[in-house]
Amino acid sequence: MSSPSQNNTSFNINFPQGQFLDTTNRPQIAWLLWLQNPSFNSVKVASGATGNFVSADGKHVTVTNGIITNIV
Repeated sequence: MSSPSQNNTSFNINFPQGQFLDTTNRPQIAWLLWLQNPSFNSVKVASGATGNFVSADGKHVTVTNGIITNIV
């Protein structure tokens, strides 16, 4: 489980320490389990993203403080 650092600006995420791929070039079971259910409690963000973005399908997206406010 992760825990915030002393200065509360970052935190640790505990992830498997073994190699990601096994001898058959597939992800190891420990990594597959962690990727399906990562072990961290929460993420604290001072302020969300703000700006105009273009989605993968070409739509224009307006985001204000981390909230999508318009999709055209």
